[in-house]
Amino acid sequence: MIPRRASGFTLLEVLVTLAVLAVALGGALALAHRQLLVDAELRDRALARWVASNRLTALQLGIEAVVSGVVHGETEMDGRPLSWAAAQTPSAVASVDRITVTVRSGTASPLAELTGYRLLARQAIP
Repeated sequence: MIPRRASGFTLLEVLVTLAVLAVALGGALALAHRQLLVDAELRDRALARWVASNRLTALQLGIEAVVSGVVHGETEMDGRPLSWAAAQTPSAVASVDRITVTVRSGTASPLAELTGYRLLARQAIP
């Protein structure tokens, strides 16, 4: 009688397969972690852009005023504290001022910076 060869995988084949899977899953987890960090940064930048847009609109409409060239404030958007600063400087046109709003999260570099213009005084058309 001829001995029958056992079917299935050897221990070495199983270990090599597990090693390949471990490396592949480790890479996938690292990629997923990096994507989460990028998503969080994009969310923070979008929130900062909204804050800058809100502040710039309020300053352009005269709802808020810039005293002595710069005004600072803090706000909360989506549960995240953000600090903003608005600077009003003269532009090349005498009756128009430039307003630059910068939004930060803590002491980090600016998340958003938005520049707009404000008409200071309306002149009568002759």
